[in-house]
Amino acid sequence: MSKLIVVADSSQLARFSECPMAWNLENQENLALAADVTNVPMVSGTYGHKLLDIFYCQIAKGENRSNAMDCAIEHDPEKEAIANGETFSLDPPQRELVKQRFREYCYTYVTNDFIPKSPAHVEIGFSEPVYESTDKLYVLEGRIDLIGSLQGLECAVDHKFQMRSRDIYAKTIQFRNYAMITKTNMLVVNYIRLTKGISKDTFARKISSFTPYEHQVWKQRVIRMFDNMADAMRHGYYEQRWDACSGKYGYPCPFTQLCEQADSQLIQVMKQTRYTERKAWKPW
Repeated sequence: MSKLIVVADSSQLARFSECPMAWNLENQENLALAADVTNVPMVSGTYGHKLLDIFYCQIAKGENRSNAMDCAIEHDPEKEAIANGETFSLDPPQRELVKQRFREYCYTYVTNDFIPKSPAHVEIGFSEPVYESTDKLYVLEGRIDLIGSLQGLECAVDHKFQMRSRDIYAKTIQFRNYAMITKTNMLVVNYIRLTKGISKDTFARKISSFTPYEHQVWKQRVIRMFDNMADAMRHGYYEQRWDACSGKYGYPCPFTQLCEQADSQLIQVMKQTRYTERKAWKPW
């Protein structure tokens, strides 16, 4: 019997837990709704992450904050996108908002900021085997924004750019995985809100604490999640969980129209006409 290799990141584990069918369509078939409208929140967050990536890499190299900030601001996202065969689709006003919020972030934390361990500890992709037997291999992948310290305490950091203020549960699958992989006792969610005005909620840092025992227990739960994925893949059966159709945060599941359709031929037509094949995400 050949070994079944299952590779997944935190988003996939969460997606499968919500609805195995949606996970299959999104991550096995790599389908996405065909749309001409730019996903502004996602592209804004990607651009903001890039600015922070450059900034903290420069800080880790010993550069002063002012020069590190200037280096990030000078980054040309359009040139980078072209080099990668992609298109940078953020319009100039939104792009300027992200840059301005980044500047304000740098000034806000001028005396109380993260200190990366090294340039290699900024935007770290990982691929970690969490379980292996004679017939199965489970690999957890992801990308951690920063590993370093805050006020002298070691921590892992995840940056979250948001269009509105919304605190995420402090011990999500993603945050637990990052803490487990880095073996850290402290994970910081670094919120940067892209609202038009500055308020007390524009910048926020929420801390989650973990113990070594929590990491041990969580690893077993992650393995069980992978077990469920492996079973679905082996049997080719992906359960439709109708309670997940309404989606999250006001965004309905993009695959509901497929799941509602009983005609297999029409499903294939819909996949070809209403969806496009998206580029599979990789942590590096």
